[in-house]
Amino acid sequence: MRLYGENEVGALLRRAAELQASQGEGATSGLTIDELKTIAAEAGIDPKFVEQAAMGTGRVERRGERFYFWGGPVKLDDERAVAGEVRADLWPDVVRAANDVFGDGEASSLGRGLEWKRMPMGYSQPHARVSVVPRAGKTTIRVRRRLDNEAASIHVISFSLVFLFGLLFPLLSGLSPLLTIPVVLTVLALTFFASRLGFKAVSRAQQQKFDALVGQIETLATQDIAAQTGETTADAARADAVLERTPIAARLALPDDEPLADDAEPVRPRGRDRA
Repeated sequence: MRLYGENEVGALLRRAAELQASQGEGATSGLTIDELKTIAAEAGIDPKFVEQAAMGTGRVERRGERFYFWGGPVKLDDERAVAGEVRADLWPDVVRAANDVFGDGEASSLGRGLEWKRMPMGYSQPHARVSVVPRAGKTTIRVRRRLDNEAASIHVISFSLVFLFGLLFPLLSGLSPLLTIPVVLTVLALTFFASRLGFKAVSRAQQQKFDALVGQIETLATQDIAAQTGETTADAARADAVLERTPIAARLALPDDEPLADDAEPVRPRGRDRA
């Protein structure tokens, strides 16, 4: 019997779903997470990755396909959950990753987790914020980034230039106001279009850095949880090895048993004393 690889299995399932959809047959049943984990185990996939995939289901957002009036999003926000709880040893790596992408910030405790934020001087709200919170058997990762300052800088400069042009052009050209107004409006429209393109390029570059940071923190959390699982397995294996080398008598000894002292008399069986 032929064995199908992981890529072939995924392609077969996608093709089967497409055929079912093309024939107008919708899904009439589903599978529970336990059933999915059982199927994954039979296919050689660790069930813990099924849980991580299930936590991420429904979080797909096609930001690039949306229309933005200013040319791009002014806020970036992504939240992900990883099965298992990370340790505090991970915090320095998270802080280092956030500093590399957003610039130096400040880290503080958030319950059992970590919160990092960058607050530029003179602003009341942080421009970037990262939180990693282990709770209830999972770790929630949330990263937020504000781009409103970048958008305001680009568009304010553009509109300031157009305003200056609108004041000087009628004086320097010597044309009547009826002729200068259409020219100024045309320049205004072209400038706004150019500023939208400029902010779109800026937001796209920030989006790439943002997504890379989220993926990096998620990878760090997954590796830390996997390391804990490996350490637990290794500790259990060492305990089993020690137990196998331990004599049976020592295994059955009660913890309160104490050896007899050197001057203690041995216990003799009860019976009739012989004359």
